[in-house]
Amino acid sequence: MLQSPGKQGPSSRRRGQVSPTGQPFEGLSGRESNPLRTVQLRWGVPSLTARDAAAPDVSAALSLRTPRTDDPLAGVSPPTARGANPAAGRPSHLQQVYAELVAALPVPDAQGGTAHAMPAMHTEAEYDRYIQDRLAGWKAARRTIPE
Repeated sequence: MLQSPGKQGPSSRRRGQVSPTGQPFEGLSGRESNPLRTVQLRWGVPSLTARDAAAPDVSAALSLRTPRTDDPLAGVSPPTARGANPAAGRPSHLQQVYAELVAALPVPDAQGGTAHAMPAMHTEAEYDRYIQDRLAGWKAARRTIPE
């Protein structure tokens, strides 16, 4: 990867600094080290490729002997929403897709057929009810299938 003059890459930002364990960060950039290699070494997991087998691990940046005693979130307040949710009551895209998938499930009707057309729905509550009812019908039909 080429870098323009004056830009510093991940490895040059940390050169000369030390990790919490006192180890220098030399050779611990994202391109030169591999967190996967650290997992492999610490837990005896076999390497997936020759590349990650040859990569140095990042254990020098980890401090397992001395746990943190400070609170890194002290004084940090999470953002809070102001005003009403503009999408409240409207179905999400995920709900719409889920309803379409549930509509395709083979749920037998009173005549034993499984043809089904998804009804028109407009609210989040309508989608939730449809998904719950359709899944319940499908699960019930699966329990009644003779094996």
